[in-house]
Amino acid sequence: IELDEHLVPVLKVLPDLFDGSPASALALKFTSPEEACGGTEVGDYWPVLSYRLGLLLHCLAISGRIDPYPEDSPHRVVREAFGIAQGRTCPQMPHHTVKPEGQGVALLSNVIASCLRTGGGAGGAAPHRLIVEASLSVLAMQAELSISHPQQGAC
Repeated sequence: IELDEHLVPVLKVLPDLFDGSPASALALKFTSPEEACGGTEVGDYWPVLSYRLGLLLHCLAISGRIDPYPEDSPHRVVREAFGIAQGRTCPQMPHHTVKPEGQGVALLSNVIASCLRTGGGAGGAAPHRLIVEASLSVLAMQAELSISHPQQGAC
């Protein structure tokens, strides 16, 4: 997704994304099913953004890696995303999942699964924006509370 000359979000065409550089290869690994099959409804980029948000949350909070699919080529990831969009492939969580500890882990895992559409609900549709926003707000409040009121005996 990029902004055009009028600051309107537009989807980049996949062939334009890949120039052979490591950065473009990583960018392809964040391709949503909607992007892989050619786009989404004009002006409705939430399915693309929610999918990418799920991958980003997975990378930052679960795997600790910036590459959500370190063992897969960018082209394989795009083919899988296309298969998901066509209903031929079931969405899967990225590899190398590490189980984090602490409050909010179940909620965070549910947000990630919902964004990546692996949760089994809503027929592979993107989660509603308000549900994701509310869930992330709860996680942020929990993080603030744990920072301002650490558990006794904790270092």
